[in-house]
Amino acid sequence: MSPPSKRNIFFELGLPFSIALVFRNRKRWKQDFAPLCTNHPVLVIPGLGAGDGSTRALRAFLREIGLWVHGWKQGINHGRIGRILPKIIAHVITISKRHKAPVVLIGWSLGGLISREISRQIPEHVKAVCCMGSPLVGGPTHTIYARLYERTGSNLEEMAELIAKRESVPLTVPCHIMYSKRDGVVHWEACIDQYNKHTTHKEIKTPHFSMGTSQEVFKELYVWIQDLIEQQ
Repeated sequence: MSPPSKRNIFFELGLPFSIALVFRNRKRWKQDFAPLCTNHPVLVIPGLGAGDGSTRALRAFLREIGLWVHGWKQGINHGRIGRILPKIIAHVITISKRHKAPVVLIGWSLGGLISREISRQIPEHVKAVCCMGSPLVGGPTHTIYARLYERTGSNLEEMAELIAKRESVPLTVPCHIMYSKRDGVVHWEACIDQYNKHTTHKEIKTPHFSMGTSQEVFKELYVWIQDLIEQQ
């Protein structure tokens, strides 16, 4: 497996159109989606180099369908997971206690890896995890950032082994994964959960950078969360 095809970069150029469509579709959200009734709060975690601004449209949609939604409030995701985890875990616990219910975690790209690790460390505070375009296999090895990591002195082989070690620790909460063969950032095969048989997968057509503004993604999240509620 290698980084995604260079041809997929052209799909990523559609981001401005995806953003424009959000504004057009927003007026129809209440019409197209019945409100979801659940006391489980939702926390959205952004990808590498991004912050809460990148998930604003996604969080707006989730609020529109009746959910209690929170940003991660950690600034820009710098990718140093060891530094991020203590603060974000404390944030999740605070949200869980405030709502008196475990939290639904939605992680975009690297945010998905972080979400899964949170669920391993504090499963009692996590209801379920959804990963969108997250490199579960190899970390940055099978992404367009591989060469950048190498140039900064990172050992991709060691990073891949470390991630594989963590991913081999089973998840005890439901996990749903969205992946795209049009992803220009993460190779789609690296998004597949090879470790947890209970994980569900959904192929989407949305490229990586548009996942936070995609109507297709919003619809899939709606169906997934609706299923979680029905299973309570």
